[in-house]
Amino acid sequence: MFEKLDGTVALVARRADRLEKLAQQIRAAGGTALPIEADISSAQEAARVVASTVAAFGRLDTLVNAAGVMPNGPPSNPRWRIGIRWWTSICAA
Repeated sequence: MFEKLDGTVALVARRADRLEKLAQQIRAAGGTALPIEADISSAQEAARVVASTVAAFGRLDTLVNAAGVMPNGPPSNPRWRIGIRWWTSICAA
């Protein structure tokens, strides 16, 4: 999707082999991809990902999290207001 919009993406996951495969697909389609191996259940790792992205591209415009699990119920449910402990458990799932 992003490569069709002349997109630049930082890809983050725990498995470097999968990251590199996806990065190669994006590059082959004309996009720019930065694979970053990290475990974002760690606040330090999440901060490193942001810093690496900004260092490589100068900014970070959009963040999409497709990892972990979320609490039950609609977003208006107070359980959706999460702290670092809940974030850690979501990303470690």
